[in-house]
Amino acid sequence: MPIPYSSIFDGPTIITKNDMCQLLNLDVSRAGLIFSAAEIKKAYHKRALRFHPDAQTRFAPPIPTEICNILMNDIVLARDYLLNGDDNILGKAFVENSESMVVNSGNWVDTVISILDGIKVGTSAVSYTVPWLSRLSNNFLMTLLLSTFANGQLNFRFINTFSAQLAAMRPYLQEIDGSSLAEFLHKIKSGLTATDELDAVAIVAQLKEILPKSLTENEKFDDLIAAIQGTGSELKELLTDDFIDHLQHIVYFWPNFVATIPSWTHITGVYFISLLFTATSLPKFFSATKTITEVIWEQKGAVATILAALPFTLLTALLLPLNIVIQFGIQFAWIAMKASLQVLVNSFKLLFSAFNLIRSVFNEEISFPQQAFALFESILNLTVRLSFNLVFELLDEMIFILSNHSVLSSLQNGFNSLLDSMLDSIRPEIVVHEIEPWSEEQLNAEDQGQLMVAYDHQEQPEEETVANTAAQAFGFFADTNFPLHNAQDLWLIQLLASVAVQQDEVHEHDEQTATPMSRVA
Repeated sequence: MPIPYSSIFDGPTIITKNDMCQLLNLDVSRAGLIFSAAEIKKAYHKRALRFHPDAQTRFAPPIPTEICNILMNDIVLARDYLLNGDDNILGKAFVENSESMVVNSGNWVDTVISILDGIKVGTSAVSYTVPWLSRLSNNFLMTLLLSTFANGQLNFRFINTFSAQLAAMRPYLQEIDGSSLAEFLHKIKSGLTATDELDAVAIVAQLKEILPKSLTENEKFDDLIAAIQGTGSELKELLTDDFIDHLQHIVYFWPNFVATIPSWTHITGVYFISLLFTATSLPKFFSATKTITEVIWEQKGAVATILAALPFTLLTALLLPLNIVIQFGIQFAWIAMKASLQVLVNSFKLLFSAFNLIRSVFNEEISFPQQAFALFESILNLTVRLSFNLVFELLDEMIFILSNHSVLSSLQNGFNSLLDSMLDSIRPEIVVHEIEPWSEEQLNAEDQGQLMVAYDHQEQPEEETVANTAAQAFGFFADTNFPLHNAQDLWLIQLLASVAVQQDEVHEHDEQTATPMSRVA
């Protein structure tokens, strides 16, 4: 029976920083998943005490020894990767599968066959997906995606991460011709106009003209021909002129994109987009500069890096103040929009309260203290609250752009909560007049369409407490009161649950295979 846990570093996935933090039970809600070396080592030590095979007698349920050994190895790797600042680690099976996909052309044939089988099941899904994929297949969008950040790092770094896989794929992709594929599909379409049957000999001859030798000489090539023949009626419905054009664009774009990335056009686009717009703080600006330099060094070589060093440095020095101005402009415009909305809302409240205050003089049903307080609250929001919030947000954005940390947001929330609490403490009570309950004769009387309910108490406004305000870290000091671990160790809970399920299955299997004599004994 397979064990319920296998190493995450051996799987067919990419191990992110979030995955490694969950493995060590580090707080995944912390901004940027930034932990000091001491915190990482402390979390590792605590996990080692929990996962060590000799320590399982102190815990319930205990973790089997074979799983403990795997876990001990995983937390060591997670600790080392986090200490080195590494992210997006390729799993062992992921690397093997990608290499096998490139080296073994049979995998490509299997992929095409599975796509053809999928067409039989859902032609409409394919006809919907291909046009959208065609629209997304453009250099600008890919450059824009590579210019964004994930976990505080530029996504352009994935060029180096998948460098070996891209290099292995390029020789195969260079032999694929989008125009030849379009011509082949048009021939299939014309062959299906009169009948749903396809000529296998003609298909083989045409495919040998447009596909690489490694695919046409593969032992599974006959299966591919059979799959194409078996989807005749579906292909007849699917192969419209627009669909073929979209497919031709996809087949032309992606081999060309993989074969050329990172070209100097890609590097220049990522450079300007990231350093001007997506790098929203100075730490991200310098991190993006470092990542782009590493990609140039790795993909273009030392000579190209040295030749580009001087203009690269001068241009970066010019873009730095421009980036700060752009980021300040964007953030200040956003703050101005929020402030304008607050001014508009509170101005309407002010006018409405003033109008009701005048009405309360002539109408006893309108509470004068309530309307006077509403007028006072609107004025307070337009003056004190708005002014302090503007100062907090402006300072917080300035600090964020310089340090990539929002240190005043908790202080701002504390101020607003405290102001709300003060207003609630002096807010006039809403007096609800007591109504005598109706007698049984009144309730049974004719033409009584409304039942009056008696109140024997005054409705109290719901108070907002600030009990947690004092416990909040206002952000003046780094790592103040930041939790090291998750509030609930969901990762360990799931692991223990899977272990318990396996142990129950083993126990049930032992009972079923036990001899009658052993059961009696």
